[in-house]
Amino acid sequence: MISKEMLEKYKTIYRKKFGKDISDDGALTQATKLVTLIKAVYKPMTKEEFKQL
Repeated sequence: MISKEMLEKYKTIYRKKFGKDISDDGALTQATKLVTLIKAVYKPMTKEEFKQL
């Protein structure tokens, strides 16, 4: 769950980047998708995996 504070930060970043406001619903949808993507892509390495590199 994305907190109201984090949602407001997302909306501020969006406004600075794209020069327009976004609704709470739109921001929540986009932020949720972003978090889901990061969770799918990011996986910490174990020490053994790091050594293999």
